[in-house]
Parts: sequence; C-alpha cells; structure tokens
Amino acid sequence: VSSLFFLSQFRARAYGLHSRARGSFNDQSIQRKSIQRETHNHNIIIFSLQEIMRLSISAYLLLVHASVTVTADCYYPNLDVRDHSKAALDQIDISNIIDEPGHDWSEAIDIYINGRNRASKTFQGMARKDWAAAGIQDLSIYEAYAAILSETGSGEPFLDSYNLDTLYRNNTFEGQSEKMCEISIKKNLICTGLQYAQYEGVKAIENNNEKNWDEMFAFWNGVYDRSVDSRTNKGGPGSVQSSRDSDFGTSFKSESISALLAGQAAFEEHSL
Repeated sequence: VSSLFFLSQFRARAYGLHSRARGSFNDQSIQRKSIQRETHNHNIIIFSLQEIMRLSISAYLLLVHASVTVTADCYYPNLDVRDHSKAALDQIDISNIIDEPGHDWSEAIDIYINGRNRASKTFQGMARKDWAAAGIQDLSIYEAYAAILSETGSGEPFLDSYNLDTLYRNNTFEGQSEKMCEISIKKNLICTGLQYAQYEGVKAIENNNEKNWDEMFAFWNGVYDRSVDSRTNKGGPGSVQSSRDSDFGTSFKSESISALLAGQAAFEEHSL
C-alpha cells in the first residue's frame, strides 16, 4: 500500500502547519539548533521514515516539511523525551533473544507483555492503544492501518493479537515454521512502534501539544541520547529507513527531519 494512499487524509491540516512554519524555518533557525546541539553535547539522531508495508507516517510528515536540505544532526527535542525513547530498546532485546540459537520464547514474551527497559510503556500496551478512547478525533490513520493488518491477527486489537500469535506460535501462526514466526514478530514490532509514533503525531496536531511531537520522534527514532543507552538510533522504526534510502536511492530521512523541524518551529512560534 503506497504512502500516497494517505495524502488526501492529511492534506488540509498538514498544509496549515507547513505554511505557518515555513516562514520561521531559515538559516538562523538551523544555526540555533546547532548551538542547542553543542550545549546538550548529545549525538543527534536523524528522524526517518519506515518502509515496512509502506504504511508510514511519511505522507503526514512530507506535507509539512520545509523546502530546505538538512543533515542528520539537525533535530533535537525541545522537551525531555529520553525515557520515551527507551521503548525501542525492548524491541532490540526481543530481536536479540529470537536471533539466539535455541532461544527461549518465554523471555521474549515476558519483555513484550511486561517490558524491560521502560516498564511504564510496554510493547503490548502500545499495540493495544485505543485511539478513540484516548480522544483522537481523526481516526483515518488508524483505520487505514487496520484495514490492511486487521485480517492478519486472530482478534482485536489487531496488532496485539498478531504479536501474541507469533510469540506463542498458535492461532493464525499454527503450523508455521519457527523461522516464519521469528521473522514475523520482529517485523511486526516495528509496525507496532510505527503506529504508536503515528498516534503521538496526530495527538500533537489535534491538541497543539509539542510534547507529543517530541514523543513521536522518540518512539519512531529510539534512543537519541547516549547518556540513556549506547544503542542510539537503533530499534525504532526510523532505523530501517537508513538502509531503505541506501537500497533505493531515496532521501526520506532528510525529508522527514525537515518535517520535524517545521513542526518544531511552528510550536516555538506558537503558529500551529
């Protein structure tokens, strides 16, 4: 499913953010971010697009990006979302366990359900997020995602049922090979993180809340501050885009960082 499928759903509200933020996105803004980066003394991680199933927030972000070329070290959250970024470490740990010969599925299941690196935000909790109950008005992103993936699991919420089916190797994965289950859970954890990042992005726009904008970055990118963990820019959906851009000669990474900066500028200028 092409990202273009989502363009009509995002155009109206995203264009308003684009047009208002664009005026404040200039060389001076980039210089300010550079100074901020040196002050924090952190490795700034690029915010990227996830190619998996091409069901990404790319359409949402590309519509609001400023027309400048940026590099990988231009974005740093204004608000502290380092704890949020640790959710991606659970994905890394689960994948590492599954990659071990003769691995113990129960350990991977425990991390999925109970969490390890950030217990207050488990992958199962992310997979079970009820957008409507959380007050999201525009459910078009969730519904488009569900239209593709809801048939893959054995029940609702569709992401959680799919993840549990792969981890327990039953229901829709009954009789599937061990390798198929291993690949499927690793890929769908990326989809789970991606959809939760989408949730934070929509929430940021609807509630005019910059914290959610930065949380979108954290859940998508993963750890961005080495003081939290050395596994920076790994695990989150954003880490996949580097290799995808390299494979296909695309530049979605730089375009999405432009989108993030445009949104950040809009929040700073109170022009959202």
